Amino acid sequence: MAVYPEEIAVIPLHATLGGTLTVIDLGLEAVYEAKGAAACIEAAESLGRTLLEDIRVSPVPYHGGALEGRACHRTSAKYPLICDALAPYLAVDKLASLRAVWTDRAAIVGTLNTASDVPLADIESFTRLARGLVPPLRSAFPWLNVTLKLHAIAHHAPAFLWRFGSLGAYGDQALEAWHGFFNFAQARCSADSFLGACKRLMEQAALQRQPGATSALENGQRRKPAKAGARLANRPDDGRLRGNKDAQRHTVGGATRADDDMRRWAQKRAGKAKRRVDAFTAQDEERHDSDDEYSDSELVGQGGDMDPVAALVIA
Repeated sequence: MAVYPEEIAVIPLHATLGGTLTVIDLGLEAVYEAKGAAACIEAAESLGRTLLEDIRVSPVPYHGGALEGRACHRTSAKYPLICDALAPYLAVDKLASLRAVWTDRAAIVGTLNTASDVPLADIESFTRLARGLVPPLRSAFPWLNVTLKLHAIAHHAPAFLWRFGSLGAYGDQALEAWHGFFNFAQARCSADSFLGACKRLMEQAALQRQPGATSALENGQRRKPAKAGARLANRPDDGRLRGNKDAQRHTVGGATRADDDMRRWAQKRAGKAKRRVDAFTAQDEERHDSDDEYSDSELVGQGGDMDPVAALVIA
């Protein structure tokens, strides 16, 4: 199995997708933890109206309702509006922690998608901010689940940036292709060990490889570039202009559909916040119950002294 080293990269697209939604969910989870489900739904709907009307972005119907592309960068740049929408529902300390993480994230998002070589000063700043991103979050939001994308930003992205000088210059197509290949072959390459499964996978790949497959891909065919000026927006009302992207929303049907989609998105985010905090609370209560599993009768012997065996277990 051979994968080009430049394709084994922290994925800027997925990193921005996962990171932005994680910080948004943290705010809603903090609202639910402090004020309950009704306040969480109300805060989510208020946040949805802010995203739609003030920041002018809409979640995509895939990637779990994430904010994609320019919407992700626009949201990070206008994070004070998000904090203001959640301010009536959050305590002062939680709101301050949320503002701090949004500030640090807004400073590193631009570096993630920079295709040119990043200056040394920006690399040092990115490393400092990325590696200091998770500890304050774990302290302020103990239910935080450090996802793979958040872990990649905090630990692997700085190392990759120092090694190659850029993150946005490397695509994820080969990595995603291998991901799909492994998922397809997982059931067909089961074995008693990981190395045995890898061996069966390589044997299957070698048998299925057709002679001359590599040369067939290099047949000299290339996509022809478009004619000069063919894709330029020449009219002020052209829908491809960024300023006209939300023109459809100003129609009655477009506004109604956008509002309904955002309302469903808000309810979904609120439901996810409730499930995550409830799961963390249940696990925390289970840990406390396990600490109290020894009763007084088990710890104290007949003579009133603590049982040495039980004391050794506790120690």
